[in-house]
Amino acid sequence: MARRTVYSQNKAKAIWNGIELKGLMDGASYEIEEVGGEVDITEGTDGGSMNIATLQGCRCYVTLRETSEVITALNAARRMQQIEPVSGTFVLQSGAGAILTINNAFVGKPENLSSGDKKMGGIRYPFVGTDYNLI
Repeated sequence: MARRTVYSQNKAKAIWNGIELKGLMDGASYEIEEVGGEVDITEGTDGGSMNIATLQGCRCYVTLRETSEVITALNAARRMQQIEPVSGTFVLQSGAGAILTINNAFVGKPENLSSGDKKMGGIRYPFVGTDYNLI
């Protein structure tokens, strides 16, 4: 199980390698998903015990308008990751403080373009890493 926290784009901003991700989809939120970290009781013939799963990493989803200028840069980063797996830094800020920092972030495969009749389309990008700090 993973924990998800959704933040309003009106109160937060996303930064990838020092570049603020502009062109967010109207009405979209940021989603944070932690992977791992579950704790539960295990039962056995020798008595109960605790099963503690280690934290595996974190994903933060950002939905951009299809006309966002940063899409080209994110796609270039994805292509470069295939050649040389060099990570970057992803920060989700609210006000002056960081909500999430992923120190070894990679740009994940974007989801399919979604569009409606009267709305511009949006593309959802995941930023994924294992070295992170979530407050």
